[in-house]
Amino acid sequence: MIGRIRIDQTTEEDSTAVSNIFIDEYLADANDAEIKVYLYLLRMMRTGRATSVADLADHFNHTEKDIMRSLSYWEEQGLLGLEYDDTGRLFGIHIEDVRHRGDRADTVDTQLREALVTKPAPVNAEQAPARKGVTVTLPSPSPLLFIAEQYFGRTLNPTEMELILRIRDDMHFSEDLLDYLLQHCAGRHIQDFRYVERVAVAWAEKGITTVEEARVEAVAHDPDTREILRALGIDTAPTDKELSYIMRWRQEYGFSRELIKEACDRTVLATGRSRIRYCDGILRSWHEKGVTSMEDVQRLDEAHVRAGERRQARDNRIDARNRFGQFAQSDSDYAALEQLVIES
Repeated sequence: MIGRIRIDQTTEEDSTAVSNIFIDEYLADANDAEIKVYLYLLRMMRTGRATSVADLADHFNHTEKDIMRSLSYWEEQGLLGLEYDDTGRLFGIHIEDVRHRGDRADTVDTQLREALVTKPAPVNAEQAPARKGVTVTLPSPSPLLFIAEQYFGRTLNPTEMELILRIRDDMHFSEDLLDYLLQHCAGRHIQDFRYVERVAVAWAEKGITTVEEARVEAVAHDPDTREILRALGIDTAPTDKELSYIMRWRQEYGFSRELIKEACDRTVLATGRSRIRYCDGILRSWHEKGVTSMEDVQRLDEAHVRAGERRQARDNRIDARNRFGQFAQSDSDYAALEQLVIES
């Protein structure tokens, strides 16, 4: 059995001190990149040297995104502080005193929210208080994090914030595409960001890069779309033409699923072929007449019945007059003429 191992100090004075609290409480939870970044910043701070995100990435053969995630992690842990200039851009990282995790005054959620969502009050770099730090170059926070909170109606947690930034950076989603992704998921009342990530991965694998491509993909896999197609007797995957009709009904006309289903039911009862075109004709007519609810449809139906009754009554009167004229031209068959008058 191996006994205890004695460790002797043989280091020279040219060294960087690391807090024992950091080793005991923070080291085990950090990954390789995070540890490298933090220790290197300590080294830079001890020598008073400046650096940049690009320099850190080159030094450790990491991407700048990896460096940014590491910086965000240590800011979340309360071991780094970010400082802003007059324009609201980050210009410095400061090494904070290492405290026991139980002694931290701020929660992780609050710290990351301040770092990524809200803008701290601008500070003039020349008037900034003296703190242990090293000058770096960092990007401004993304406004999408604030927008996402508006869509989902709540404060996002650190994991959700990091996911949004990872989708943007690693999957190369444009601001517009990421905005639509968040709208799409929030609009379906989905709060689980694992679903948001699955949708993003699926779009990335299919090479979707524009909002229009994403919109078509979303409609194709929407449960409402499948229900509409089944109501029309279509069990196969939707064609591009079928999707264009459904997108028109839902987005251009703005019809609810209930109204579209009603039009589908009427289509199936009326015809066995070209059902989607027939259904489009019904919905186009409703759209032109300003229909927005089933009550509007009922009023149109009642008006249609009344108009039919009026046409029938008019046709009956015309037919009666024609028949009367035929009898009037004859000098005989007065009994039949009398019966015609009674019937009319």
